[in-house]
Amino acid sequence: PFFSAYMLYDLKFSYLQFTILNGAFLLTKFISLPIWGKVIDNYGTKKILTLAGFLMPICPMLWLVSHSPIYLVFVQMFAGFAWGGFELSSFNFIFDTTKPKKRATCVAYYNVLNGIAIISGSLIGTFIVNHNNIFWSKYLLVFLLSGLLRYIASFTFLPKLKEVREVEHIPYHKLLFNIVTTIPTEGLVHTITTFRNKKKDS
Repeated sequence: PFFSAYMLYDLKFSYLQFTILNGAFLLTKFISLPIWGKVIDNYGTKKILTLAGFLMPICPMLWLVSHSPIYLVFVQMFAGFAWGGFELSSFNFIFDTTKPKKRATCVAYYNVLNGIAIISGSLIGTFIVNHNNIFWSKYLLVFLLSGLLRYIASFTFLPKLKEVREVEHIPYHKLLFNIVTTIPTEGLVHTITTFRNKKKDS
């Protein structure tokens, strides 16, 4: 919730700028999801979850570098890309590692714990915003701590995960390069064709 407050209250962005930044996040996430899905099928959920799990934590810390709207558009595009992979792979990991009979229960636990984490993070972040004067904006410390704590979680838990399927091996740097170079072509084409097909069906 703090990005919206930071943009509107501290950066004094207009509602148009605010909408463009949020739109950049959502559009990039929407375009990247089909590509993330394909690489999950080919290289496994654990591989993608680990890659996205180390890309995602840096997203809030990038807001400390500059408050230029143009720069933040690229930050939001990167965040949409990283969060698309993380959310899809983390949810898909439940399906890979659970039996059908227990799947509904595990999804329920996942949603409950995720909701508790969101509420807890919001409350702790609010406390930090109200009791710090380290940066020119009180929200920046929240962004910094959020990124650092996410990296701690990634380094702690991601190495413990195991892939349960037989998948093709690929180095992380090559995997990331393949995804990034595929998104502008196949990802955008898939988005346009999907939108057209839905329009025809309706």
